[in-house]
Amino acid sequence: MTIGNPTGKPGTIRMEKNQESIAYAFAGHTRGWDHGSQTIVVRMSVGDVMSVEGEVHVS
Repeated sequence: MTIGNPTGKPGTIRMEKNQESIAYAFAGHTRGWDHGSQTIVVRMSVGDVMSVEGEVHVS
């Protein structure tokens, strides 16, 4: 997952497995365009649910 935000518009994204946060990335806290990303390998079983959710400014 990757997020890219301009200065002054910080945002956060988080990855959840079964509604439990397992990773996050943030951007927009430095000058110019700021990027944040996260790579994660997750063991899943039938019925598990993955989601990526954002807060504040997400682009």
